[in-house]
Amino acid sequence: MKRLFFSMALFAAAMISLNLCYNGGNNKSVDVREQAVGDYTVSATLYLYDGKTLTELDNNELDGEVPSVGKAELDGDGLKLTADGEVINLVKIAEASDGFTFDVKNMSVTETDEETGEQVTRTLNGFNGYELKSKDGSSVKCNGGFVSSTKTLEFYVEMPEEEKLAIIAMWVMPEDTMNDFMDKLFTGDKDGAYALLRQYSEGYSVVKQLELKSNMI
Repeated sequence: MKRLFFSMALFAAAMISLNLCYNGGNNKSVDVREQAVGDYTVSATLYLYDGKTLTELDNNELDGEVPSVGKAELDGDGLKLTADGEVINLVKIAEASDGFTFDVKNMSVTETDEETGEQVTRTLNGFNGYELKSKDGSSVKCNGGFVSSTKTLEFYVEMPEEEKLAIIAMWVMPEDTMNDFMDKLFTGDKDGAYALLRQYSEGYSVVKQLELKSNMI
């Protein structure tokens, strides 16, 4: 009787083992990126960065740009985000306790100057403005992250040189220097005007934060 029971137990164990093999043992890895696939509403905020602190700027600089819509989809080992005709690649996906973190692949965007018709290419670089804190109080910074509980994507990019200069001038230049800058500009002294821009923009950059809220909530 004991031998029969033992044989039946071995048979049952073998069947369970076989079933687990066919079903992957219920250990099939979950792709954390899949939770972020879908449509989003996009908003943006500009910041002045002095090497230490992000200071929010007047969002009038973003008139006509936001809010907009975006779409995230799987792409190789990362995610491809399409917003207003621009494609942003999210790479180095790393699972976190409530979603995942990522970096933004540097991207080049070519635009046509409305006045001259000349095509201008600008580059946006990822910026470590997203901070992920752990329970022990430590933190790590990266370009962006996805929060599962709120279905929100957030990331930061550094604005290209030619765009940051004009913005920085309005926020950093003293009033008398701004008047000097405008005089040089209107009298055709573009080199002199540019030199002032370079002088006062030294050590500063302009960072854009993009926040994408899922339309699936």
